[in-house]
Amino acid sequence: MATLSTFPHTATPSQTSSLWGIMGVMLPLLVLLACWIYLVRRQRRLRLAETQAQCKDFQTPSVAQKVLLHFQHYEEPFVYWKALEFSLFKTYAIPTISKLLSATTQLVDDAAKRAEDTSVLLTMASYFQLNSEEATLAIARINYIHGRYGSKISQDDLLYTLSLFVIEPMTWSKRFAVRSMLPEEQQASFVFWRTIGERMEIHYIPESLEALIGWSEAYEREKMKYADTNKQLAESTIKVFLAPVPRLLHPFARRIIYALLADRLRDAFGYPQQPYWVHLLISLVFGLRTLILANLIMPIRHVTAPIAKTPKGKFQQHNWRFSPHYVKQSLYNTLLAALWGWIHGAR
Repeated sequence: MATLSTFPHTATPSQTSSLWGIMGVMLPLLVLLACWIYLVRRQRRLRLAETQAQCKDFQTPSVAQKVLLHFQHYEEPFVYWKALEFSLFKTYAIPTISKLLSATTQLVDDAAKRAEDTSVLLTMASYFQLNSEEATLAIARINYIHGRYGSKISQDDLLYTLSLFVIEPMTWSKRFAVRSMLPEEQQASFVFWRTIGERMEIHYIPESLEALIGWSEAYEREKMKYADTNKQLAESTIKVFLAPVPRLLHPFARRIIYALLADRLRDAFGYPQQPYWVHLLISLVFGLRTLILANLIMPIRHVTAPIAKTPKGKFQQHNWRFSPHYVKQSLYNTLLAALWGWIHGAR
């Protein structure tokens, strides 16, 4: 026979009141959240329409630069610049490149400084108008650095490096960004970097994006092989990537970096293949990032110039990526530089 305790309990008036109170708070919040998601998604649709309208006549270098600049700084700055960082990292898997760079010792001994130098030059060349003082100085500096090595730098190695600046952002946007680069943006990127390559006096640049991709893939298949100098440069660069990461997490962070490398690239560095769970974790993290950005974060509307000219005629960065060598002198930046030096083991 059932006892009284086995029958379902009826909610008391106080419990019912509490439930209605919770619903009374949650319902407006859910409505506000739904409205916010609608507004964010609407703004992103409008931004996409604006972008598509800007992509007309992208075969002109100046227009192509504007189209690419929009994606660089307003759409996916994080993914785009990470792709460029890994583009340079990828060149170290070509033995002819790694042997030349390792012989200079600068990349091995002060990888952070060299990475920051490269970042500054690429920023000046891509952010400012092609015929501006900033872009002209940046390209002249790049040509000067390459000119010191003369014939030791092959035209094919230069062209391969240039090709990665076009191809890697396309690949990374497809894998990790809120949206992939539009076909027009991909073509604009090709037109812009081809113009930069011509000003760097790189010969025999393919006439189309498809031809450049085909050439780059064939070059990788032929030239990307393991060499000790590859790994030497890779280790120096990975230390720069890991500098902001707590030392306790370095082994785990290394797994993430290894997992981001394609099989041929990973083999050329001599790094181990990573288990499935590492790749799954990367997909989940970037998937969550995409979900948040696409639904909760308004598109970027204003961007501060990354580099500005001081009254004394020097160029200073607004922010830095690898090393605080070129930022404005201030208490904050001085303390940050000291912390960076301590992280790197400076005395």
